[in-house]
Amino acid sequence: MGKVAVKTKIAKMMKNSIKIALSLLPIVSLVIMPMVAVAQVPDDPFAGSDAPIQEISDVNAVIETIYNWVVGVFWVVSAGFLIWAAMLYATARGGEEQVKKAKNVLIYALVGIAVAVAATGMRSFITNLLSGGAA
Repeated sequence: MGKVAVKTKIAKMMKNSIKIALSLLPIVSLVIMPMVAVAQVPDDPFAGSDAPIQEISDVNAVIETIYNWVVGVFWVVSAGFLIWAAMLYATARGGEEQVKKAKNVLIYALVGIAVAVAATGMRSFITNLLSGGAA
């Protein structure tokens, strides 16, 4: 047998094995999925849940946690933009287009920092506003 015939035979075997695998995939998933669903059933579905939020102060804690994450992401992204702008400027080698791009990235980084600072200041303002205190 020649090399071309062997390659053709291997290609046919690969296609057939792919067809078999794809045809068995729905059957296997139909067998496995009910087992996964059964694993998720609680012992007593009518028992009370241990919800993490029991009082309104818990809602405030969740909102504060989300807020802290979002502000943290703003700071990290802004720092990343600052580093990116510095790298662009350092590798510009006097190219005006590259320097212009670095300046634009620096502007976006400074805007991100301004948003993060404003968000940090808005936190106390909104907390005082919602709690009825003076802002």
